[in-house]
Amino acid sequence: MSERKDNETKPDEQKSRLAYCSKMILETSIDGFCVIDIDGRILEVNSAYCDIIGYPKEELIGKQVGDIEANETPEQISEHKREVMKKGYCRFETRHRRKNGRIIDIEVSSQFCNIELDKFFFSFFRDITKRKKAEEALRNSEEKYKKLFEETTDAIFVADAETGVLVDCNTAAVKLVDKEKSELVGKHQRILHPPEEIEGEFSRTFKQHLREKEGQILESQIITKKGEIRDVAIRANRFELGGRKWIQAMFRDITERKKTEEALRESEERYKTLFQRAAEGIVVADTETKEFKYVNPAICKMLGYTEEELGQFGVRDIHPKEDLQRVISEFEAQARGEKTLSSNIPCLRKDGTIIYADISATTVLIDGRQCNVGFFTDITETKRIKAELENYKEKILQAQKHAYIASMGAIVAHQLNQPLTMINMLLARTLEQIEDESCCPSVLENVRESLDEVKNAASIVRKFRQYSKYRTLEAVGKVNLSNVANRIISTLSERVKQAKMNISLRNMDELPEVETNEAALEQVFLIIIQNAIEASDGRKWHKLDIVGKSTDDDVELRFSDDCCGIAPENLDKIFEPFFSTKSDGKGIGLGLDIIQQILISFGGEIRVKSQLGKGATFYLTLPVSDTMKS
Repeated sequence: MSERKDNETKPDEQKSRLAYCSKMILETSIDGFCVIDIDGRILEVNSAYCDIIGYPKEELIGKQVGDIEANETPEQISEHKREVMKKGYCRFETRHRRKNGRIIDIEVSSQFCNIELDKFFFSFFRDITKRKKAEEALRNSEEKYKKLFEETTDAIFVADAETGVLVDCNTAAVKLVDKEKSELVGKHQRILHPPEEIEGEFSRTFKQHLREKEGQILESQIITKKGEIRDVAIRANRFELGGRKWIQAMFRDITERKKTEEALRESEERYKTLFQRAAEGIVVADTETKEFKYVNPAICKMLGYTEEELGQFGVRDIHPKEDLQRVISEFEAQARGEKTLSSNIPCLRKDGTIIYADISATTVLIDGRQCNVGFFTDITETKRIKAELENYKEKILQAQKHAYIASMGAIVAHQLNQPLTMINMLLARTLEQIEDESCCPSVLENVRESLDEVKNAASIVRKFRQYSKYRTLEAVGKVNLSNVANRIISTLSERVKQAKMNISLRNMDELPEVETNEAALEQVFLIIIQNAIEASDGRKWHKLDIVGKSTDDDVELRFSDDCCGIAPENLDKIFEPFFSTKSDGKGIGLGLDIIQQILISFGGEIRVKSQLGKGATFYLTLPVSDTMKS
């Protein structure tokens, strides 16, 4: 009996253990499990289903499955039931609403069971929300790249890396070669290129390019359906997909760019030739830094530098320092567009000499920087010729003045000499008569003063006569300069004392004799010493130093005083006839002009340096004749 009893209880225990194991499997499953009756009520759920839906188990038991369906209608739910019941098993996707209201995507695997007249649906639920989002993102990405592939302006060809057969191309590629897609896909990539490219360098270059410079740009040519050759820039990459290797090449039409570049090269070459061969010096300088960017050979030759040397320079390096303020001011005015031409600009050559240039300039934009393009015209020779012409004109004018003065002097001297001689004789005779007759003292004094004035007038007439004759002085002989100087100083000793002046002679005895007219040389000494005396104020002592110096070719006499000096604005005028700074009628402005003409007639010259209030120095030179040298 007990044996039969044991046999009867063993199947029940097995069933119990089996049920326990099934329950444990369902509880530990990562998929949700749910038992639903034929009316759609939830009878049993596992923990995973509760976690997926967000409800506790007690709230789910007895709940209609339609209450947690998010999007499906009762008809759709019924349709799923019928399909499961008909097939016995069905898998489908739906959407559930979690307790917090969030919608999630669910994959359902449902099994229909009919046990002892009870009908159930055993369903497994898997949350596929993340997978659906990933699939959606993948679809969006695929659509995006497909759109990018089709709509990009660059032509894209995809070819089998092993066979070179084209497998795909985009709309831009079709347009580039003017062929239908069906005419391209399935054909070898060589149909894209002219025969000479395929058979020649391109094929070798392209393969090497893929091996060594993948992703970098390679320029080539393609041929259209009509046989038109177009320039292209190619960027090719290799990739592996589905166990096969592919090449994706992007083609960009650069035909117009190449034409533009060629036209630009031709234009650049043309302007470079003009720039290099221009006769005018050309400098391109940054308006802000004033550094040179470009220079042409003409400006290098003009300034004596190499192109490399000038390329390291700026505006401040090619002009004298004392003129930089004016030069920079002119440069900036041209940069602002206020002027285009700057005239008579001094430029400093490499050897230190100064040349002059007219600079016309315009502003241009080069490499994003505003620059002055200056055109230098060398006017040094023109300036010299102009100066010589002006000097020649001045000499002619002075010669005309001298001729006029000489003529006038001769006429005045001739016309006044005889009357003055008669007046002098009559006054002398009258003076003798009234002195014998004990005349009134005042009358006697007046006659004496009149006689003195007649003598002064006669002296002036003699000066005019001398001026008209000094050019033709022919009495030339050996003259001792020291003797002449001492004689004139002795003659003027009384006037020198009255003017409170000390006159010193230095090195005069060491000078060689010169061949000149002694009377004319005396006149030179007389005029210069008289001028120094008249420049002395007579209130304090002054000095006049007369210093001699000789060289192989000439003798220099330096007359240096410490009197009032000569104003700078008068230095260029003192040798002009009738110009005088004496306002009290002491001179008629002929003395220094007479000296200059005398010295010129003997091959010498006179020049002056002076500082107002500190004195003046006259430098006289006379050539030493060959006889004197020997």
